[in-house]
Amino acid sequence: MSRFLRIMLTAGLVLSFSLVAAVPAMANPDTWTQTTVADFNAGTLSAVEVFDIGGGDGDVQLATTTVTLGDSSNNAGAQPYRDDVYVQEDSSYAITYNGVVTSWSYYNSGSALTTNNVRLEFLTGVDPSWTMKAKSGAVTVGAGTNTFSVSIPVTAGWQIGLYTGTPRELWFDTTSGTVTRRLQDSGDFAVDATMSGFTSNPTRHLPITVGLSYFSSSGTLTSSIYDTSATNTSWDTMTWSETLNGETISMKVRTSNDSGMTGATDWASAPVVSNGQDISGLSSVNDGDRYVQYSAELSTTDTSETPVLHDVTIEYTIPAPPVVKTTVGGEVYPIDKAGLLLPWLGLSAMLVLAAGSLIFIRRRS
Repeated sequence: MSRFLRIMLTAGLVLSFSLVAAVPAMANPDTWTQTTVADFNAGTLSAVEVFDIGGGDGDVQLATTTVTLGDSSNNAGAQPYRDDVYVQEDSSYAITYNGVVTSWSYYNSGSALTTNNVRLEFLTGVDPSWTMKAKSGAVTVGAGTNTFSVSIPVTAGWQIGLYTGTPRELWFDTTSGTVTRRLQDSGDFAVDATMSGFTSNPTRHLPITVGLSYFSSSGTLTSSIYDTSATNTSWDTMTWSETLNGETISMKVRTSNDSGMTGATDWASAPVVSNGQDISGLSSVNDGDRYVQYSAELSTTDTSETPVLHDVTIEYTIPAPPVVKTTVGGEVYPIDKAGLLLPWLGLSAMLVLAAGSLIFIRRRS
């Protein structure tokens, strides 16, 4: 029902208009999506890194670390120890993390070994019985420093070894229970075979180093703070896409009415979000808050694997203001701001309405 108002401006001059009841408007659903390199890098990264997957899109994964294992200070060349496999048995030659060996170096203080097929090898077991787990291809070693690029998945606890000569020795194969001669250029024995009898004396270490690359065990992306530009926001669902690779991503979200997230729930107290969950009921989220931020914690129990976060989307709704209308002289005008100024004949009056824009009213005689 409309209300009819009559305002007497001067003798014989009457301005008449009526206010029509407010009409609710449709709500405005919206989303905040993060999927690009720039999106993720705008946040705070701790032990995670963003990779450009093309077109500006990015993936978040655990950061990689490369360490050097072994000992390059040994002066022994290959010549004194040719035709043998050597297992380096102290801690500096033990693989410390699941990961990938990406390079290896052999420091030969002797002459070039143009006829020897040298291989980097990884073994497990207890002296004198060892099981071959992985090895590089054969390389020819020259005098001085020799560095080679490889890609060998390795497991924590394996020992670094080196085969330095022409295969011609007899070995006892505990897998078959027979004594066999190694094949020419076989580079010791086959992967997963167990053998005994070759050198693993700690005093005869060869000068080998390897570069081991592995993923951090955990890391966190704390997103940038997003401004919805509204103080009456209703929060809806949070979704994301991921590739876990058997590992874990834990997501949290919080809101605030402060652009710096002052007063927001601290991350340690924020509950974990399920993918696709309505976040409006979370203790860390308040309907009506203007700002939102999420946290992604990536973790792995196997440092050769990392979970990958591809994108994040938070849905929210901003209710539209009601539409208030007025009729003046039979014509309808919308009001969508707060005030109405009526200057007439030196008289100014302010009519304050619930919502609305400035309305222009034509004077009637």
